Amino acid sequence: MGIFQLSGGLLLAAAERGELDVIQWTEIDAGGGLRVTVSNDALKAQIPEVERPIRLPASYAETIVICRALGCLPPTAAVSDAVWAAAAVIVPPHALVLNATDVRLMNTIEWSIKHNDAVDAASLDPSALAADVGKDWILDDGIGVRGAVNYGWRVDKAHLLQPLGHAHDASHWDYSQVLRAVKREATLNDEAIDLIDYLAGSVEERFLDPYR
Repeated sequence: MGIFQLSGGLLLAAAERGELDVIQWTEIDAGGGLRVTVSNDALKAQIPEVERPIRLPASYAETIVICRALGCLPPTAAVSDAVWAAAAVIVPPHALVLNATDVRLMNTIEWSIKHNDAVDAASLDPSALAADVGKDWILDDGIGVRGAVNYGWRVDKAHLLQPLGHAHDASHWDYSQVLRAVKREATLNDEAIDLIDYLAGSVEERFLDPYR
């Protein structure tokens, strides 16, 4: 395959083959009596260039397909914030784009490996909830602007490298756009709920329907 090949589609292909790395989960308090279960890390898969599974990018369109297969959702901004607040391991962001030339490498396997290694330098315990391990695609009405919204990659609680972003469409991916899964099965005040039903009060149905 080669490290300068594009990294897009690799996570989706692994999911469709049933070859994602084992996902470990943590239940967190998302506020207002809501408790959700989130993947401890971004989803990972094996590629020939690396001996161990690594975090691979996904477009928002791919995120929908993978989440549907897993019975999951991407986070909302509030859930993304809650993940960071609950994380046992805080991972400093390590942006790789330093100049205009770097932009053309953002979609390569080489840079996914570099990103993965930077996160691993801070977190190698799969049983620990880690954040931020990249940028989240999130459920948000802003999806209506261009088809996707990204968010996160915090330096600290008040400083995000990626505030709510509307610059990309649903087909975009780069090394930093990873997938943290949130299970649809959640609890509200200790009662079992479907997270899609809960979010219907704050996110337009047309953005939730693809996950049903």
